[in-house]
Amino acid sequence: MSELALFPAAGRSRTISRPVAMVFLSAATLVILLGLNSHPSYLIIMTAAVAVPAVLLYGVAYVARHDEWLIFPVALIFLLIQISFLSDRVRAPFHYVTLALFCLPVLPKVWRSGILGTGGFKLYVIYFAWAALTITYSLAPLYSVARLGESVLVLIALAACVLHIREPADATRLLFRFLLACGVMLIMLTIAYPILPHDISWLSPFESYTAEELAAMSKAGVGITGLDRFRGLFNGPNDIGAFMLVVVSAALVCWRAAATRERLILAAMVLAALGFDVLADSRSAFVAMALGGGLFVIWRWRLRGALMCAGALAAVAVVMIHAGMFDYIGRGDVTTLTGRTDMWDFVVQKIRERPIFGYGYETSGAVFESRYFPLWWGPWDLGPHSSLHNGYLGHAIGVGIPATALWLYIVLRPWVFVLRQEKDPWNLKPIFFLVVIPILITNLSEQLLGDFGGGIVALLFGLVWVIAERFRLLALEKTERDRKSALNAMPTAARALASAW
Repeated sequence: MSELALFPAAGRSRTISRPVAMVFLSAATLVILLGLNSHPSYLIIMTAAVAVPAVLLYGVAYVARHDEWLIFPVALIFLLIQISFLSDRVRAPFHYVTLALFCLPVLPKVWRSGILGTGGFKLYVIYFAWAALTITYSLAPLYSVARLGESVLVLIALAACVLHIREPADATRLLFRFLLACGVMLIMLTIAYPILPHDISWLSPFESYTAEELAAMSKAGVGITGLDRFRGLFNGPNDIGAFMLVVVSAALVCWRAAATRERLILAAMVLAALGFDVLADSRSAFVAMALGGGLFVIWRWRLRGALMCAGALAAVAVVMIHAGMFDYIGRGDVTTLTGRTDMWDFVVQKIRERPIFGYGYETSGAVFESRYFPLWWGPWDLGPHSSLHNGYLGHAIGVGIPATALWLYIVLRPWVFVLRQEKDPWNLKPIFFLVVIPILITNLSEQLLGDFGGGIVALLFGLVWVIAERFRLLALEKTERDRKSALNAMPTAARALASAW
């Protein structure tokens, strides 16, 4: 099979297969067809009905033979299911069926490796076992089953991916392949920007409410203000912000391993993602990236880095003052964070009512169906699909506070281990500052961080977590081997004394 060179500085395996290049071409064609046919003809539907299964089956067969590429289709699936043209009747089957087709074939390999019985992987299995128990009393049991199944499948896929890691370049290569999937979506967004009609690719402030809600708000004296925000092919502008977060953070950590030509590609991806986020007017992602980048600069250059950050912050403040941008940055209902604080008060009260057991895995939004919920308009009427706009509260209300504490321990432990190491052969410390911290910060105002599933942000967080946990386990194994070798080299009496000590 012929292959195209890409990212040659990333390691020995320097190629991208022809099927991946075909995906880029197919993505561009799809957007053009959607743009030219707001009401797709039967010919297009029939063509898709024949082409999609054929391409899917070929991709499944290819990845089954080259499971080191598994992260690419999994990331692409999470991006494609966010396309607003897909109805719920199409989105759900495509999501879960394709995910199962790609992930289940690697289950025997992962099971034989024993990785799920080690370290944080074993703890995650225990956490998922508790999540499965919550299904018995979940407010939306079918939804809990679906989301738990998704998370388990992705954990299996990511575990299979990290089994290929033998050297630092292998970890970087996984991130490159994740970025390739993001590149497909960037191409689609770039083509969609000039082609799709304005009412499809842009969101008006009025679209978030039904006619009845607008009438009720008018009677209550609540006005609607705001500006049109770019959403492209996604369901909403905040999806663009989340997409920018993963593209920019992943590209920054891959920058060091890329050659000149590949850096040009990464720079183009970063600029495109930032540009779309400006059009989408998604502020949370920008703030999170700035904080993570600032902490990275301080960690990297210590006092000089702190002075650089202070200077940059002062320069930005001066520009904003002269440009009169503070009103723009602070627009909206700042006191309640656009209704978030009122909603969070209700959520915290519900958590207090069931702090140990929660209300069922990933069914946090279902509590808004209570007649005591204070907000009667806005995006809070989607049942379990409703967002709490805080991933930590989402975990606590779903599985309870003890399980949430276990989850935090699982996902943070490898990064604490990495930061305590003097050397960083896998380049994980920049990943912590440029990927993990921005996601943890954004998760305070958006419900982005699920358990591997739930979105492209959670997938990237899960990917870097399995890489860090793999590093931790291999480092501990090496330490134990070195200890045993040192003991075996000692005289018998000294070895006995050292073992007893």
